[in-house]
Amino acid sequence: MKFVLGVSYLLIVRDAGFYRGGPVFQSALAGIDIALWDMKARKLQVPIWQLLGGKVRDKISVYAWIGGDRPSDVETAAKARLDQGFKAVKMNATEDVGWLDSPRMLESAVERLKTVKALGMDAALDFHGRLHKPMAKQLAKALEPHGPLFIEEPLLSEHPEGIKQISELTSCPIALGERLYSRWDVKRFLEGMLAWRCRLICRRHG
Repeated sequence: MKFVLGVSYLLIVRDAGFYRGGPVFQSALAGIDIALWDMKARKLQVPIWQLLGGKVRDKISVYAWIGGDRPSDVETAAKARLDQGFKAVKMNATEDVGWLDSPRMLESAVERLKTVKALGMDAALDFHGRLHKPMAKQLAKALEPHGPLFIEEPLLSEHPEGIKQISELTSCPIALGERLYSRWDVKRFLEGMLAWRCRLICRRHG
């Protein structure tokens, strides 16, 4: 294999084979990438952020995860995060849910969001692609009046047409990306303006 000066080894390895991408392969490449950045930073005795272009801000807003599969735990978990200084959390949009479930499930999801908002916190809700499209549409519309920070994976990323329909139905910001493994996976969502936020994970994307 020939190596060209200035060309990322990741591109060479990724594009050298017939089968490309996927969670296992991309996670392996990301692990190598992170390790090499770490080794270079240690050798030069500088922080990695300096190698990546330098400091661009003094602070950023972050949220904390609180679970949410059990509605009774949401308020307690949110209060604990509030005591830690967080002003926003992310939680599961639903508890264990059937493919076809009762409308009461939607009401429960809305109540959990209202519980967190009542504490003066923002909340994002992760659907995890658990719902079928008609129920995901209903839940997005039900949550909308209560101002979620964003909703994540209302449907699995394999269904861009369905996500497009939901994005046209609701004003809730839509986030996705942890099951996208290359720039080409992300490209269709950005070009189609289907997502407000693409959530890229360093352990899969480097």
